[in-house]
Amino acid sequence: MNWHAESRRIDSLKPFEKNPRTITKESIKDLTDSMGKFGLAEPICCQPDGTIIGGHARFLVLKEQCAEEAICMIPEKALTPKEHE
Repeated sequence: MNWHAESRRIDSLKPFEKNPRTITKESIKDLTDSMGKFGLAEPICCQPDGTIIGGHARFLVLKEQCAEEAICMIPEKALTPKEHE
């Protein structure tokens, strides 16, 4: 599967409703501190329609910081539920 990097508007991204990870206030604070030091070191992974499949916490931090855009990794075709488990 081929992926490409693309700048996407934060307001066009949609969290995956069945995200299995729990995001705590502490983890958001730690990530905010890290992103303050190093920037966005790992892009958000999204389906072509903008549904986030990896990087929900990064999305929340960017949204909290009023960022307008983020670099996202997008697959050449939509992943099946099995492919993005």
